[in-house]
Amino acid sequence: MRKLLNTYQQWNRTSARWLWIVVLVAVLAALPMNFGRLQTETTEGTDQVEFVFDYRDLVELSTYRSHPEEYRREQLSRMKELGIGSMAVYESTLEELRNSGRIQLFTQQEALLLTGAGAASAVQPGRNRTYLLFADAATGKELEPLLRDTFQKRLEVGMQPWSLDGRSGYILDIAYEDALMKPMFPDPIAIQQLRDSGFQIVARLSNRMQPFSVERVEAMLAYLQSQGVKRILFDGTEVTGYSDSPADREQLPQVAALLNKNGIGLAAIELLKAPQKGFNTLANQTDYNVVRLTSIQEAEVARLTPDKLSERIVLAVKDRNIRMVFFNSRAGKDTDKAVINDYLEDTLYKALEGPDGAVRKLENAGFKLGLAQPFVEHDVPMSKLLKVIVMIGVVALGALLIGEFIGILRLAAFVVGMGGAAALTVLSAPVALQAMALAAGISAPTLAVIRIVRWTEERRAAGAGGGALVSLWKLLQALALTFVGIVFMVGLLDHIQYSLQLQQYRGVSLHHAVPIALVALYVLAFREKLLGAAFNRLKELLTLRISVWMVIAGAVAAAAGWYYLSRTGNSGQASAFELLFRSLLEEKLGARPRFKELMGHPALILGVFLALRYRWGALLLIAGVVGQLSVSGTFAHFHTPLAISLLRVFNGAWIGAIIGLALIAVWTLGRRSWLRWAAK
Repeated sequence: MRKLLNTYQQWNRTSARWLWIVVLVAVLAALPMNFGRLQTETTEGTDQVEFVFDYRDLVELSTYRSHPEEYRREQLSRMKELGIGSMAVYESTLEELRNSGRIQLFTQQEALLLTGAGAASAVQPGRNRTYLLFADAATGKELEPLLRDTFQKRLEVGMQPWSLDGRSGYILDIAYEDALMKPMFPDPIAIQQLRDSGFQIVARLSNRMQPFSVERVEAMLAYLQSQGVKRILFDGTEVTGYSDSPADREQLPQVAALLNKNGIGLAAIELLKAPQKGFNTLANQTDYNVVRLTSIQEAEVARLTPDKLSERIVLAVKDRNIRMVFFNSRAGKDTDKAVINDYLEDTLYKALEGPDGAVRKLENAGFKLGLAQPFVEHDVPMSKLLKVIVMIGVVALGALLIGEFIGILRLAAFVVGMGGAAALTVLSAPVALQAMALAAGISAPTLAVIRIVRWTEERRAAGAGGGALVSLWKLLQALALTFVGIVFMVGLLDHIQYSLQLQQYRGVSLHHAVPIALVALYVLAFREKLLGAAFNRLKELLTLRISVWMVIAGAVAAAAGWYYLSRTGNSGQASAFELLFRSLLEEKLGARPRFKELMGHPALILGVFLALRYRWGALLLIAGVVGQLSVSGTFAHFHTPLAISLLRVFNGAWIGAIIGLALIAVWTLGRRSWLRWAAK
């Protein structure tokens, strides 16, 4: 046993050297996947951005005007002029056809009042049916197949001819309110009118057309393809064909096959509360013929100023790989002007046009208006083998981190980590990749700052100081090691699912909390590098007599931690001043640095400067890890282009460096002034 222990200790002493070699080899293995991700993001044609307006909203807005058709023509012409080249057309309903002026609808009571007692044979008292008249004979010829397919064939609702004052129609044996909700094929008249006006059609299909019929879906997709439809935006919480019944598991593959046959892709809506059920399956089976879409909601158009709305559009395209922008609007009462405001001319159009409008800004950023094109994933040869090597590198990185705390466990940590990674891969390869990416995102920034803490301890103990340039050099070293973790993260999660945000980086809260806790633990207890001293220090901390000031300091630290975590992710809120500052940085720099980096980098620079002189200076390095976490967190937003993330980090580094050097200058001048005052 003693011989075995001696052998282990011997191997463990040399393990640090070869673990760093493993990390270096893993970095080289990850580079092809990083390059492949870059090629995917620069797929030819993906510099085109498609503006889409909700045609149903336009129809509804027109009902508030005295001349609805004229209003729709005017707005369509104006939208076309401003670059809105597509219209979203939904599955039609009786309500939408009524709003469009194609039909008139009457309840049982209304029909009785219109026809009088002489038509009692057609309008029977005591029934609850729906009465429909076509606007004219041509409209009736176009819409009759839709009505028969929906009510007579699919829903098995009785239909009988009905006429009034020379106009033909039908009596539907279904309650009025129920009839209004039933989905039908998209309105062919609206589609033809929009195509004649030069608009591309984006179809909005749902899963409400039940019972499901593959023949009906095939007919609808064939018709849409004949009308030039290239992309479907699903409406509702489920995609067409989704079912949670095992008996219907073939429906989605059938829909995917029909989409592929007709050359129709999908649009993925960002920031949904929950993913649309079945979307990932369709995306996978259509070979990820998917573009990302952001929806500008009615409330945003009504609330935002034109310049803010313009900024919202440009940031979505530039920072989040959005290639379709979907506009909505609704009528609102403007009591100040005593008018019904549609927010089109006052807000939306102003946000798009002019030198400060979204169209010009997008052109200046290298984009152009046109049909949205999907990213095509770049295949990396032997990517599975390369990812295995990267996973080994992540385990080595984690073992090096554990070795900074307890050196004797370095080799054991690597062996145990390899076993855990292998077991997790067998259970679920995707989960293993996500877990390894999270481990890399935690280990690299933590190790980067802990090594700086250890270096400052050793240098201060040796009586060697260091100036501002040394502090700056340590920031660059920390960034270099943080980028090792970033290269691992991007290499492991290079699949296009992550760029499309169909899969996401897991463990964001752990990513941002664990490294701070580990660096704090190291600074407070482990920086002596002696295990006994570390345990004694932990015992002192645990048995420390608590004072009121400590409680106050703890409360302040807890509040700061809560605020820090609340700012993590997409749900964090920023102050008005910060939003203004962000907008200014974005406009001037092309990609604004994250606020955490503008705090964390200066803290690290000043922390190194002070830690070389005072033991307590290392406390600032705990705050310094925040900047490194923000850097790696930037690349955890896989829907953000790599070029934008790199520019953002670069801007954060040089601005943070300037702030950090300025803080050193302030500290130095302040200390000299204090010493001169104290000497008097």
